[in-house]
Amino acid sequence: MKEFALISLIRRVLSAKTKGAAMEIVGNVGDEYLPIIQEIVARITFKRTLDQNSLYYKWVSEIAKQTGETELEVRRYVKLIIGCKILVDDDEDFKAFCQMALKPLSYAKCLEAMDYVSVSSLMNTKQMNRYMEQIERHYRGQGYSLTQPKEAA
Repeated sequence: MKEFALISLIRRVLSAKTKGAAMEIVGNVGDEYLPIIQEIVARITFKRTLDQNSLYYKWVSEIAKQTGETELEVRRYVKLIIGCKILVDDDEDFKAFCQMALKPLSYAKCLEAMDYVSVSSLMNTKQMNRYMEQIERHYRGQGYSLTQPKEAA
């Protein structure tokens, strides 16, 4: 493989949205470069998957119907109570932002602020998994029914 082709391949891998998409790109790599490309894929932190995204919005809808809240209210709540906690634990800059911008606000104002604060879109796949697990645990623990991931499709 020529140097330009390898650089082009690495760029394509780095721009992939999911690990699966990156691995599809890797499928055509010759044996000589396969180990290094696989190492690159293994070290990439991918954003949340489309399946996670779809399930999240499905759960928000299901929760809203069962609680009598609007979908906006549910999204605000899970972003503030669950999502921000995950990002604060993992990201010092986000923690500093929350201390400066959210801490002085009342609970009601913090909920409203969630309309303007990116939370799940900042998460990588592992963080989004934790987010989804905690949402599920929180609402199932209160007796609410949520679609199982296998049923979501």
